[in-house]
Amino acid sequence: MADSFPLVLSRGHRAFRAACVLGVVSVIHGANVLGAQASAASGRVVRGVVQGPDARPIDAANVFIIETLEGAVTRDDGRFAIPTAATGPLTLVVRRLGFAEQRRVVAESDTMALVFRLQASGVSLAPVTVQAGQYTASEERGATLTIDAS
Repeated sequence: MADSFPLVLSRGHRAFRAACVLGVVSVIHGANVLGAQASAASGRVVRGVVQGPDARPIDAANVFIIETLEGAVTRDDGRFAIPTAATGPLTLVVRRLGFAEQRRVVAESDTMALVFRLQASGVSLAPVTVQAGQYTASEERGATLTIDAS
């Protein structure tokens, strides 16, 4: 019968063995994450296109589902796709600077590509008030610049 000796691993071998175990755990965890993403994506995909009043595609519009906050940004051709596991009717919100926001309720049975036609809208900014006053200039103490507004 052969003599048995305890297996003694060097520090490098122990580190390698630990890395292998972590790698297997990571692969299993990654498969779980991918499986969860695949199941979310297998629910349904809300697709569509965002256009301006002249039917030209609008890129960089923010499109999201208000109930889940899942969303997408439109591509150069105005198209978007939002995979979601949500069921029932969903409210889509489309926003883009320079255009009026648009909302639409989409039924679960609605599988056609949606078309959003946004209307141009001005952007209003809060008023800006500029007042003359004092400004300390230079490294000298007390050196000030006074602007007379009259």
